[in-house]
Amino acid sequence: MGKCGDGIASENGLTIMTKNGSALVTQVVRALDGAGINIEQLNLSAPTLDEVFLKLTGKTLNVVERKQTTGGWGRRRR
Repeated sequence: MGKCGDGIASENGLTIMTKNGSALVTQVVRALDGAGINIEQLNLSAPTLDEVFLKLTGKTLNVVERKQTTGGWGRRRR
C-alpha cells in the first residue's frame, strides 16, 4: 500500500491521518481485507482544529472554561 499517513491504533480501532484521505479509502480497505481484517465501521472526516494543532505542535490545547461572574457584566473597577 505504501506510506499513506500516520496511524494510531487503539482498542477502539485504527485512525489514519493523511492528506487526500478520500483518494486512499480504496487502498486502505483493500489492504485491511488482504490482511484478513474485518471492517465494522469506516469514517472519513476532516480534522478538527485541535487535531491540526496537536499534529503541528505536538501539544494539546489547554482550554479553560471561563466562570461566569455575578452581575452579568463582571466586576467594575473603582
